[in-house]
Parts: sequence; C-alpha cells; structure tokens
Amino acid sequence: MFQELKKKIDFEISSIQFVKRDGIKYLDIEIPETDLQKIEHKSRIISNILDEIYLTDQNYYLNIYSTGTEKEVKIDNLNLFLNSYLFFELKKQILDKNKWEGTLIENNNDHVVLKINKKGRFQKITILKENIVFVKTTARLRKEAKYEK
Repeated sequence: MFQELKKKIDFEISSIQFVKRDGIKYLDIEIPETDLQKIEHKSRIISNILDEIYLTDQNYYLNIYSTGTEKEVKIDNLNLFLNSYLFFELKKQILDKNKWEGTLIENNNDHVVLKINKKGRFQKITILKENIVFVKTTARLRKEAKYEK
C-alpha cells in the first residue's frame, strides 16, 4: 500500500507507518511542508488516494502532519533559502541585537542581506558570514490587533 501511495502522488512523503497508540491504530504520514494551506491540500489528496487503493475492513485513523517550521540551515546551503524567512543568531550585535528574523534576499561569499521589519518599516541589514553563529527556518507570525470591548 505504501509504495502504491508514493507512486500516485507528486510530492514528497518524509515517513509513513502504522502505529498503535492507546489501543487505536493510526496511519501516520509526515510531509515536509510548513504552509498550513498546502498541508491541508496534500492531506486531502492523500486521503482520496488511500480511499481508492486501500479498501479493507481494517479501521484506522489517518494522521498527516508536518515536519515543522524550524530547521537548522547550514551556511553553505543558504542559496537554497533565498526569499525564505529565517532566524539568525550572531556573535556580535548589529543595531544592538544579536538575534534577527527576516527574509533572506541576498547571499554572497562573505555576507548575507536580510530584509527585516523594524517597527513597521522594512529595511535591509548586511550580516557578515563570519558573524553568524546559527541559522534556522522559522514561521513568520503576524501580530493581530487586540480586540477590546
């Protein structure tokens, strides 16, 4: 069943396995996706295909989940993350901070350029690669206006 499912979809599955938790059978499928709408779309595709190929009287719950939004990024692989939202931890502060989040817009031999949102105003900062301690992907969260009665 697993091989047939993988043949019928045009996107990657990180892992797929049956597991039993608290006496209940689950089909756990992990997909490398961070966008909630894409996860929902791919979940519907997987569910429809399973309905076609896996006709059985066995009961199980389908559990499709993401590998998550935060993954470490190697400095050598930053070109793969151009136009992605990333978190940088630095050795030395830039503009009084050693942790920055923003969109990677440029990756050069010795530095990167990050587009940041500084109190509602967008600006670019340049970070020397020798100043980078750690880089990871991260989710961009929007601050919602608070509703008060």
